[in-house]
Formats: sequence, structure tokens, C-alpha cells
Amino acid sequence: MSEFLTKPVSPVSHDEDEESISLRAPVVAAKAGEDRLNPPMEYEVLDLAGEKSEALKQRLNQLGQEGWVLVAAAPLYVFRRARKPEDAKPKGRVGFGL
Repeated sequence: MSEFLTKPVSPVSHDEDEESISLRAPVVAAKAGEDRLNPPMEYEVLDLAGEKSEALKQRLNQLGQEGWVLVAAAPLYVFRRARKPEDAKPKGRVGFGL
């Protein structure tokens, strides 16, 4: 690993010749195989058409507290959330011709 990634660096540096301050973004090492931009997702599909408005509101609030995000609402309610690490399964290569 390069010295840049292993050597502790202050997030603020002062230029001795000028009166300026530059900020550096912290370098955070990711685990092997981890994709922070596209985490594994899980989905929940519910038919809540028969629910009365107060019961629907309570159910939607409960799902929100559990980390579910509404992604579609017609004709079924579709929710998604990031899969918990213990539930995440290793993902192989995906695509055409692979």
C-alpha cells in the first residue's frame, strides 16, 4: 500500500509561503468486494389497497422506521432498503457475455 494511504495526514494543511488553508478529504479504506455506491438491496412488495387511511399511515410509518423507502405506489406498494451485512450474499459477475 502506498505511503499516502498508510501515513496519517491532517485534514487541514497550511501553506507556509502563502496565507491559505487547504482541506483534504479523509481517505477511508473499503473492505474487499464492498461497493458503497451500490449496496445490496432487498425489496418488499405489499398490497395495501384495502387499508383505511389511518391504518395505512401507521403501516407506512412502521416500514419507514425499519429502514424501508417507498419506491413505487401503483398498483402495489414497493419498498426497498439496504441489505444488512449479515444478509448480504457475495455477488458474482453480472452482465451479458460473462
